[in-house]
Order: sequence, then structure tokens, then C-alpha cells
Amino acid sequence: MASFTRVLIVLLVLGWACGASGQIYEWIDEDGIRRFTNKPLPAGVTPVASVDEVPFDALADSARRYLESLEMQRLLEHWRMERQIAMEQRDAERRRLAEDLNLRRMAYQLEEAMRWNRFHDAYFGPSYVPVFPAR
Repeated sequence: MASFTRVLIVLLVLGWACGASGQIYEWIDEDGIRRFTNKPLPAGVTPVASVDEVPFDALADSARRYLESLEMQRLLEHWRMERQIAMEQRDAERRRLAEDLNLRRMAYQLEEAMRWNRFHDAYFGPSYVPVFPAR
């Protein structure tokens, strides 16, 4: 797989570097060295692979880069949106838990105040808060 990838990269680089149309040949010489050329092979050599050479097209390359940048922007925006939604959900859960904790604290304080009033009323008698008429 790695050698196939290397061959593919070399072929792509050679295809990009050569502006003329023709073919790119891959062959192995007598010493076992892998060779690449865009010229016809020497006599008696059988090619391992032969690929049609494609001339470089600046307009197509520019369009490809533009489309790739649009796709990257779309993916980035999608990632940011997912992150924003996750943060909002986490913040909403924190607010809900804080509100729940606050309600429990208030219920506990009310219960303690009622317990204190019952204790006070039991030992000291009921206490009345005077109510004055409004002026």
C-alpha cells in the first residue's frame, strides 16, 4: 500500500511537472532500481506501469482549490455550530442545576425557620408581630 501511494505521488508530481502531453513510464532496471520517465523505454525493457500524462490546467487547479476552501469553511462552520450548541446545552444544564440548588436551599431555610418558630412558640409562647395601619 505504501509503495502504491509513493508511486501514485510520484506519478502525480511527474504529471504536474511535465507540460507536454505524452505518457509516463515506470520500469525496473537491471540493478532492481525503479525508474520513471516520459521518454520511450529502452529496448528490451518491459514497463511496470504506463500512465497518460495530463498537462497542468491552472484554471482547473484554481477551481479545485476554491471548492476545497469552500468545503473547509463549511466544515469549520458546522463544527463551530455544534460546539456552540453543546456550550448552550451545558450552560442551560448548569443554570437548571443552580436554580434547583437555590430552591432546595430556600426550602431548607424555610423549614429551619418554621422549626425555630415551633420551638420558640413551644417554650416562650406565640410571638406576634404588630401590624401598623398604612398611612
